[in-house]
Amino acid sequence: MAGFISEKTYHGQEKIVISMDIGTTQTAVSYSHLIPQSKPTVNMVTQWPGQAASSGAAKIRSLVGYENAVRKACGEEASEMLFEDRENVAIWFKLNLHPDSIKNASIPPPYGSNSNQSLRLEIPSLPEGVTINQVYRDFLNYLFRHTEEYFIERTPGGAAIWKRLRHTVEI
Repeated sequence: MAGFISEKTYHGQEKIVISMDIGTTQTAVSYSHLIPQSKPTVNMVTQWPGQAASSGAAKIRSLVGYENAVRKACGEEASEMLFEDRENVAIWFKLNLHPDSIKNASIPPPYGSNSNQSLRLEIPSLPEGVTINQVYRDFLNYLFRHTEEYFIERTPGGAAIWKRLRHTVEI
């Protein structure tokens, strides 16, 4: 299922390009198999573990669940952990990349509010024993591995193409 087809012909070497948009609350992945002398097509990953097969949702929740500081689940599957094991889920982890000056800043009251009190930006802590680098490593690995599975399942000759180009994938 194509999300976008370019009008320009590609003249480079054959390769797979993956784009990952990791947002504070949701994440999306798209990819393109670039073939010389053809018009590139960009596809979205529209099926993720834990989603209903018919959902076709291109976005997943930006969540990583841990057990004893080891990744247990990501995305929709990690959502289930929010109710039972919240302290072991990295949520809004992207905000941990902000400098301390922003983390500790006061947020003005919403426009039109009658309140004169500023709000504090409260960033949820990461699970015990888990670093922000580990969260990103685990989440990127999950996104990449699932994109590989999705590509192989939905691209004619996908397994052979991926095997041939896997060491030159650009993210």
